[in-house]
Amino acid sequence: AAPFTMFVTLENDKLYAQPEGSDKLELLPKGADQFFIKEIGAEIEFIAADGNRIKEMHIVLEGEKMVGVKKR
Repeated sequence: AAPFTMFVTLENDKLYAQPEGSDKLELLPKGADQFFIKEIGAEIEFIAADGNRIKEMHIVLEGEKMVGVKKR
């Protein structure tokens, strides 16, 4: 799959994911570091390093696993 940018934001105590050029979608909690996006059936897991700092996220969409690396 081609690389893409996804923005993750916290607004009013809710997490949102927004792939570049697409609508913002709420991340619904599934576990401690696991979330899902109801509208597209995606599962997201945040992977931490150095304590609680997120280093990457794993996205599973339509059976395909993608790894996102934190840029900032």
